[in-house]
Amino acid sequence: TTPLQLGFVLLGFGTAGMVYGLTIATALTVPYVLYRIGVKPAWPSRESISRIATYAKYSVPNGFIGTAQSRFDILLLGAILTSSAVGDYQVSMQLTLAGTFVGAVTSKGLMARVSENWSENNEPDVVDDLTNSLGYASIIAIPIFFGATAMPNDLLVTIFGSQYSGVGSVLIGLSLFRAIRVQSSQLGSTVNGLDRPDVNTRVSLVILILNIALGYILLLEFGIIGVVIATVFSEIMRYLALAWTVKQYLPDIPLFSRPLRHQLLAGAVMFVAVDQLHAVIGVSWWGELVFLIGLGGVIYFAVLTAISESFRVTAEGILSDALRG
Repeated sequence: TTPLQLGFVLLGFGTAGMVYGLTIATALTVPYVLYRIGVKPAWPSRESISRIATYAKYSVPNGFIGTAQSRFDILLLGAILTSSAVGDYQVSMQLTLAGTFVGAVTSKGLMARVSENWSENNEPDVVDDLTNSLGYASIIAIPIFFGATAMPNDLLVTIFGSQYSGVGSVLIGLSLFRAIRVQSSQLGSTVNGLDRPDVNTRVSLVILILNIALGYILLLEFGIIGVVIATVFSEIMRYLALAWTVKQYLPDIPLFSRPLRHQLLAGAVMFVAVDQLHAVIGVSWWGELVFLIGLGGVIYFAVLTAISESFRVTAEGILSDALRG
């Protein structure tokens, strides 16, 4: 994807080149994957279509509702405030995007694993898969939240410019939203894997209505930070609703597992160190920002390695796989 996009941009296609590169790369992926797995497409049976349709009548609306909620804040800010408020919100979302990477990967695979094990009445494996996903989905989102809390305004100003000075509270709020969202996404994938997409539909619809109503009220009262508060609160409600649902099927699941607690502790230690050093040296150019971010990352993973046996085992396994590969 990246070489194609770069090539089209260099040829003068501009933004359209980014779209062309993504589209062509995606299209080329299909025959390559079919070749590698050695499976030919076949027409589904009538029973398969019926079962897929039964599931899709909830999962398809879930996609629409999810898209609507992800775009609602932007539309609301643009309609009531100004384009600069939309920009403030967007840049904060961009800075926190990396926090979703691990959670996005784990949630996609989690749904399939839960579905297979649940259909075979293999509840212990379902519990293990969900426990692992919940334990590590936020491993990047948590240090991003603590790092953003330690020096929010300097992050925005150094990276995007002085026009974003004073928007640090938005960055903190959205980084917290990301950390909660990656947890609730694991629960949502689990609910789908338990063959209850209807629950996700009802929860998502209620949360969307809550977010719209609360976002509008708080926006009129507090401005852009009101929208952020509404978004964070709505996501907390989604998490609680999905957690309660999962607990009905998997009562033994630890929602606040030891790896997650260790990550929060490592993040807190990182916050204290970065906050104190930031107060001393400040940030006046890129070099100081990169130094503080790098130091924060080193402290976070050093503390996590020291206190978490689970993390050490996981890291060693990934490293050994990579070396063998």
